[in-house]
Amino acid sequence: MDVSPVEVDEIVRAVLAARKYRAVCPDTVRRIAARELAARGSFKAALKETKSHLHQVYTAFERQVDYEAAHRRLATAYATGSASAVEAACRAALGRHSSTAERLPILDDFYAAIWAVAGAPHSLLDLGCGLNPLALPWMRLPPGAAKPIESGDVLTPPKMQKPVQEEEAAKRAKPAAKPGAKPKP
Repeated sequence: MDVSPVEVDEIVRAVLAARKYRAVCPDTVRRIAARELAARGSFKAALKETKSHLHQVYTAFERQVDYEAAHRRLATAYATGSASAVEAACRAALGRHSSTAERLPILDDFYAAIWAVAGAPHSLLDLGCGLNPLALPWMRLPPGAAKPIESGDVLTPPKMQKPVQEEEAAKRAKPAAKPGAKPKP
């Protein structure tokens, strides 16, 4: 069944207007809405199923997180240079999501037990990792095995992401020509 882009956009707007879905990527909502509208044929049914699906994959796990406060607490902890302050800030943030909160009671031994069976990784790429990069202090990885949290990652507040991303893009851009150098054709 062909879906109306107008109806899909209406579902996206309706879903993102709800407080619990505001942080969900609009493209994700759009993809789910289009699929549900094609399957259900009815705007009302597609809206209901889109919200139901998002609840299953997102809001059932997410707790209210004040990302700016968590970012400030982490920045302050790292600035102290104290491992215990960093671990306390990381634990506090990890406790705000059910998939990482459930590991908090066993965090001190969790990764050591995994590495004992599987071997410690030489590098780590965790796609769709949520708050898990904040567990790095407990992973005891070799230097350079994991990248530090960068802009656009989970605990960079949205209003800070764009300026930081622009700054990073400028760093990757071609270096400016030396004064007095002739431009290449």
